Amino acid sequence: MSLQTDALRRRSAVRITPLLLLCLILCTLGTHGARAQTLRRMKSNTTTPLRALIFSDTGNGRAFGDGCTEDVTNDGGKTWDASPMDPIFVSNLRCAALTDGYHYCVAGDAGHVYTFAHGTSLTRVPLPESKSVYGMTF
Repeated sequence: MSLQTDALRRRSAVRITPLLLLCLILCTLGTHGARAQTLRRMKSNTTTPLRALIFSDTGNGRAFGDGCTEDVTNDGGKTWDASPMDPIFVSNLRCAALTDGYHYCVAGDAGHVYTFAHGTSLTRVPLPESKSVYGMTF
């Protein structure tokens, strides 16, 4: 019985191999930067609920929300300015995604999806369904 117990103990023991140790160290170092960041509440200069946020770099960002609200920052979020949208856009915007630094998409209620290319205005993309869109990624 003692031999079976010793064999079971050897099989169930976790062995730290050099490869496992290296993986643990790299995972710890890789997440260190994410843990060191802090979140701060920033004033958006709008009373409309904002529901989506994208940044093309550390300085330039956009926030989207109800009633097709769009706020823009060029200083990393320290200040925000309203960016008037065409009144034909009446959707509550719920999500946004960048395709690169110059193109993005926003979407919201009733299946409304809009694309933007640098230097142009938002363009509506027709969808076959009219269900609200709550998330997207590229």
